[in-house]
Amino acid sequence: MQDYIAMHSAISSKVLQHSLWKGIGFALIGLVLILYNGIFGSLTFLSNWGWLIFLTGGTLITYGMLQYRKLAQRQLHPHVVHLTSVPHQLQWYIDEHQFLNLPSTFIASIAYKNDKYHYGIIIYLKEPNRSTATDLFLPYFSKHAFETLLQWLQQCYD
Repeated sequence: MQDYIAMHSAISSKVLQHSLWKGIGFALIGLVLILYNGIFGSLTFLSNWGWLIFLTGGTLITYGMLQYRKLAQRQLHPHVVHLTSVPHQLQWYIDEHQFLNLPSTFIASIAYKNDKYHYGIIIYLKEPNRSTATDLFLPYFSKHAFETLLQWLQQCYD
């Protein structure tokens, strides 16, 4: 018998597609920068500035595709949240390693954030010492996961 509820993060296709097109845009700018200067740049210009142009173009290409790669990897290895029943704790796992163990008594409230390309669960913590406590954001968790967490919290306080 399972003594916890497991919730997995999920990247929506809209977010993944937006990241891909944004990445392609940056990569094309980097590629055009390298190709244009490689074709039309003079040898004296390239001998002085070629390394900087190549480095800038390569950086743009890498930056463009890195965000998409991170989201694609997150799809293969999602974040996992376990809601345990005894004791009542929220356990957050990233890449199969426990990242956070939070007792339910530390949670003041929760909310769901749903912007155009960013969504997830916001956990507001109680304020025993606000200088060390900060609120948590669990990215890419669905509205259903939020409702499951809300039901679990209500069971904890009953």
